[in-house]
Amino acid sequence: MRNRIFLRLIRRDTKEVFRKNLIFIVFLIIFLFMENMNLRNTFTDMGYSVKDIGIFDFYVYLFRGMKVYTPEIGGRFEIEMDWLILQIFPVLIVISYLKRDLYQMGYQTLIKAGSRKLWWNEKCLWICEFVLMIYGIIYAFGFINYYGCRNTINKSLWEESYGIIFKNCSHMDFIMMFVISQILNAMFMTLFISLISITVNEIIAIVVCVFINVITLYYTTPYLLGNNTMILRNSICIMGKININHCYITYCILVVLAIVIGNIYIEKCDFRNAETRTRE
Repeated sequence: MRNRIFLRLIRRDTKEVFRKNLIFIVFLIIFLFMENMNLRNTFTDMGYSVKDIGIFDFYVYLFRGMKVYTPEIGGRFEIEMDWLILQIFPVLIVISYLKRDLYQMGYQTLIKAGSRKLWWNEKCLWICEFVLMIYGIIYAFGFINYYGCRNTINKSLWEESYGIIFKNCSHMDFIMMFVISQILNAMFMTLFISLISITVNEIIAIVVCVFINVITLYYTTPYLLGNNTMILRNSICIMGKININHCYITYCILVVLAIVIGNIYIEKCDFRNAETRTRE
C-alpha cells in the first residue's frame, strides 16, 4: 500500500505543480528567450555573426555566473541577476507548493499510510525529479533554438569577451560544468530551503535563499557551493579560480543530511496543532 501511495504522490505532485504554477514555467521560457537575445546582441555588437554562436555558447552564457568580485576603493558590487534568477527559480516553485500540500493532501497521506517519513521522503524524490525537469526544459530550449547550428564552443569568442579559456577542457569537464554541477547545486539548494520552509516558514526560507546566493556572488569560496556553478569562477577555464571537482561529494553529503533532518522533524512534528494554526 505504501509503495502505491508513494508512486501516486509523485505523479500527483508532478502534475499539480505544473498545473498550479504554469505562470512560472511561462516565465522560465521568457527568461531563456531574453537570455538568448542578450547573447546574440552582445556578440553581434563585437563583430561576430549569429552563425558563429552555437548551442554550447548559449549554455556558457547562461551558466557563466559572475566574475570574481574584488572590493576596491570606490568599487561597485553589482548583483548578476541572470545567475540569481536561475538559482532561486526552482526554489520558489517548490516552497510555494510544499507546505500547503503538507497540511492538505499530504496530511491525509500521513494518516492513511501510517508513516510520517513517507511524505518527506516522497517530497525529496519529487524535488530531485522536478529539478531534473526544469533543467531538462533549459537544455531542450538551447537544443531546439540552435538545432542545425554549430555544435562546438566558439573558443575565440569567449576568450576575447570574458577571458574564458576552453583549450584544456575535456568532454567530461563540459559535462561537469554544464550539467552535473548545475543540477546537484539546484537539488541541494531546493531541498535545503524546502526544509527551512516546513520547519520555520516560507518567508524566512525565501530570505535565506536570496541571502545565500547574494553572499555567494560577493565571496569567491568553494564553501559557498553556488560558486561551483559559475564558469567565470571555474579553475578549468580561469586560472587560479575554484576547483569544482572537490564539490560533488559535498553536494551528495548535504543532500543526504537534508533528507535525514527532514525525517527527524517530521517524526516530532505536531501536525494537528500546526494544521489548526495554519487554518486560523
